Amino acid sequence: MSRETEKSMVVLARHRLKWLKVALAGRNADLNLVQNTFHQLTGLTSLRFVQDNGLSDETIRELAIIDNLATLNVQQQHPEVLDKLSKEAQELSKYLDMPARDLLDLLFKHGARFHNQDAISVALHRGLISDIHHEAEAYARLQARECRGEV
Repeated sequence: MSRETEKSMVVLARHRLKWLKVALAGRNADLNLVQNTFHQLTGLTSLRFVQDNGLSDETIRELAIIDNLATLNVQQQHPEVLDKLSKEAQELSKYLDMPARDLLDLLFKHGARFHNQDAISVALHRGLISDIHHEAEAYARLQARECRGEV
């Protein structure tokens, strides 16, 4: 990744942190705005966890610091937001940890594609599906991954 791109990521993360502090200000903070801003910020700072991300150690450290500051700010001013996010993360982690074939079976054979947005999102994120309408394509893609030993 280019140094300029990394600088831009850090600048954007710093701006999101400032916006989060503004959203947290006051007694009547809009907790939906806080949650959305926190999600935007942590989505950016979490790029440091992506395998082969190409980020320098300096950028990774900076993103980690910004992430920690965001969590501390929310924790100090509105800890209930973190509780809600923690519950959501626990829901998502069950699908993130689920074997690929089990996740596809949940979506297509057990009908979750009609009512489980979290499972759909994780399957899309993991590259298991391109959309919820092509079951045969999803299983063929999984079969190809299994043959290559990627799963």
